[in-house]
Amino acid sequence: MPIFFIAFPFGIVIALQALAIVRQYGVTAQVSGVLSHLMVRELSPITTGMMIAAQSGGSIAAEIASFKVKKQINSLESMGIDPYNYIIFPRFLAIIIVTPIMEIFSVTFSIIGGYLTAVYLGGISSGAFIHNLNEFTTTNDIFFGLIKSLLFGIIIATVGSFHGINSKYSSKDVGLAANNTVVEATIFFIFINYIISSFAY
Repeated sequence: MPIFFIAFPFGIVIALQALAIVRQYGVTAQVSGVLSHLMVRELSPITTGMMIAAQSGGSIAAEIASFKVKKQINSLESMGIDPYNYIIFPRFLAIIIVTPIMEIFSVTFSIIGGYLTAVYLGGISSGAFIHNLNEFTTTNDIFFGLIKSLLFGIIIATVGSFHGINSKYSSKDVGLAANNTVVEATIFFIFINYIISSFAY
């Protein structure tokens, strides 16, 4: 699972950095609170969105663009089949459903990585880590993290479908559609993330 290879090391790195900071103030047990705030609120949604944009968003754009190059969309229209319902809607729905689920996996794997680092390398007691994790992780953090990932999924599906269906009838535009999807989706992520974080926190 690709998300594991991103989220798990992220949790380890964040825990190591947090340990270095909290030790200066003698509150090493608070490392799980730092990990929770960073991963649940910000890093897990944004990294999950960027990973799905790079993999699935670019793939959707390239696939739809290739359908257009091969005149398959025109063929569907000539048979009376709506290409939007047949080609775009299933991919749109799949991205929207999968992105929040992957965000949950991302948070879980990052917490596991942080736990192993803090407990077995940092010497923090397992009980203190879990207690502070529960103390600092609020329902709002989880809710807004899922809202972000859901909006990121909508952005990925919309931008990918837009560039795919509006690509030109040449093979080089297939790659261009995929590239534009990733770049523009990432820009939208940053903008949406700023708005939600400003509103929520």
